Amino acid sequence: PSPAPVQPTSGQAKITGVTALALKELPQYGSKLIKNASGFSVVVGTENIFEVLDVVEDGENRWCHVVYKQDGAEYVGYINADYVQFLEGGDILVEDPTPTTAPVVDSEDFEALLAAQNFPESYKAALRELHALHPTWKFVAEHTGLDWNTAVDNESVVGRNLISNTKGAAWKSFEPNAYNWKTDTFVVYDGSTWVTASREANAYYMDPRNFLDETNIFQFELLTYEPAYQNVEGVESILKNTAMEQMPVYYTDESGAAVSMTYGEIFVKAAEYSGVSPFHLASRVKQEVVVGTNSMSNSVSGTVSGFEGLYNYYNIGAYHSTVAGGAIANGLKYAKNGSTNAALNESMLIPWTDPYRAILGGAYYIGYSYINRGQNTIYLQKFNMTPTSTYSHQYMANVEAPYSEGRKVASAYTEFGDLPIVFSIPVFLNMPETPCAEPGIAYNPNNWLKSLSVKDASGNELVLTPTFDVSADQEYYIVVEDSCDMVEVSAEAVSRLATVSGNNWYSLSAGNNEIVIYVTAENGDVREYRITVARP
Repeated sequence: PSPAPVQPTSGQAKITGVTALALKELPQYGSKLIKNASGFSVVVGTENIFEVLDVVEDGENRWCHVVYKQDGAEYVGYINADYVQFLEGGDILVEDPTPTTAPVVDSEDFEALLAAQNFPESYKAALRELHALHPTWKFVAEHTGLDWNTAVDNESVVGRNLISNTKGAAWKSFEPNAYNWKTDTFVVYDGSTWVTASREANAYYMDPRNFLDETNIFQFELLTYEPAYQNVEGVESILKNTAMEQMPVYYTDESGAAVSMTYGEIFVKAAEYSGVSPFHLASRVKQEVVVGTNSMSNSVSGTVSGFEGLYNYYNIGAYHSTVAGGAIANGLKYAKNGSTNAALNESMLIPWTDPYRAILGGAYYIGYSYINRGQNTIYLQKFNMTPTSTYSHQYMANVEAPYSEGRKVASAYTEFGDLPIVFSIPVFLNMPETPCAEPGIAYNPNNWLKSLSVKDASGNELVLTPTFDVSADQEYYIVVEDSCDMVEVSAEAVSRLATVSGNNWYSLSAGNNEIVIYVTAENGDVREYRITVARP
């Protein structure tokens, strides 16, 4: 028989089967990306030629060690050999990767690992239980060095963390500029329903100890791409019951050829391009643009007036706006123009003129702007406890986002069994001994009057001194003539949940007559309004 053809391991090559790939420092997923002099990742496109020096293995995948020249500079790094084709013919043969079997750590060693990580005692019981259920999981303590109360105070700045106005009073902030005491309404910071979360709500969602169980711990998963177990099947489980499930996307590639690919396949391509977990990318998109079982936000319709043919799956640049459609318009402006940095825009594949470019380019942005700068878990993207831009540069405003996104990712792992997943769990200084409780039932504290009037027996309005002010806590005075022997007081509370006592007719004696109106808020707080009526 003829000998099998020898596959090349060096020579000139290009990438195939993907739009572009970022050059990695090491031959492994999760490796840092090689940066150019401007600080941007070095990206190889389909039109670029590079030199393959060798082919190496990391136990799961084969990698091409390459030299790539860009803008007069030479870069040496690694690209997954799956996507490399030599110019003289022949593909690099790559066997299907097999998940690495992670070592099982016994209980005694696990206790030593907990101690070595300096996990507080209040974390350990839940971690022991998780270890018993999933002995291959690894838990890393992310010591923030931040004081707990200081962190909660900073995250509780009005407008920084939002929650749906449909939540109970305990979940919403009554701080100035978060709640309007004159109208008994919460100030909207995004859309028509997103208001400032209460300090108690922030503390509950910020406390990692509330989420150390099989489902909720995934908000602490490290978000690098792990192809041994992050595959199309897992992505499809995240996209289940959405308009993206098994749905083909049609677009035109750089060569002008028509291409069809499912959303699940595109997310895996985006993971390869960005180094970010496809499970995270899919769950992020699901969080941002899925609005129903068969529908998605206008930000990915490609039909918004003035922005036809543009898509933004991660709502990047869709900053808060209370103008109808304003946030979507802002996001589509970004899809069209990107940032002010041309090199970054090129890496992000701006403009996002089809779903493929939008999903890959947005994934690059997430990797570049968050994961590769240390915000490498869902938790840290919402609550930035890293040394860079601490408490700001936070991807999403919804305080519940880590909780809901983490649960979606967890569902994707159910079919895989135990895997060597790494969880990076924040630890703060001076934390309370027990986890911060979920906000309970709270009642409206508004006990202000919206209106207050006094009339004589003939129905004439009497003048209050000073003039009634809905936001002023003050006493009022009225001077009447001797012929006025009776007055009627009418008062209405700002809040429909408050009760007013004192609406009545009052007989007047000579001298000063004191009338007291009591306003009782839903929570039981009482405010008194005093009116002194002077009759000669």
